[in-house]
Amino acid sequence: MTIVARRVASVPVRSSVETWNRMVELLTPPGSGARSELAGITSLAAMLISEEYTSHSPVTIEGSGALVRIYTLHGRDAIDHDLEDEESFAFDPTAGASWKLSLPACGADLELARDALKSAPHLDVREIGVDVHDGPPSAAPKATLTIDLDSLDRP
Repeated sequence: MTIVARRVASVPVRSSVETWNRMVELLTPPGSGARSELAGITSLAAMLISEEYTSHSPVTIEGSGALVRIYTLHGRDAIDHDLEDEESFAFDPTAGASWKLSLPACGADLELARDALKSAPHLDVREIGVDVHDGPPSAAPKATLTIDLDSLDRP
């Protein structure tokens, strides 16, 4: 799987709301349904950005083309960041109906965000540090290796 990453300057260069708006601009074409859907969660996304969850665990989006990861930069890192590095993607990550955006959170914010997004078909929230492709541990039984030592002595 191809992975494309961007880093977006946040506080103090931009407010958390402005940071989310910049991310939405990068991810969606103007006037699209995806842009409206993401604009509808601005307050929630801005809260998670302001908590700096997105500085270590990215906002991810997959579905059309490469897996996209967007990290936010805060403090000195945001100030030193070249805004020219925030270039648009060569593809529309929200094309089609199967795209999925995942936001990182933890603690009480995780439950609050999950509750707020429970009816949003393209949006979810995951624990910080968990990759979007990490699932629950496999319940499949582990294979058992059996070695017939007598067979090793045969010519």
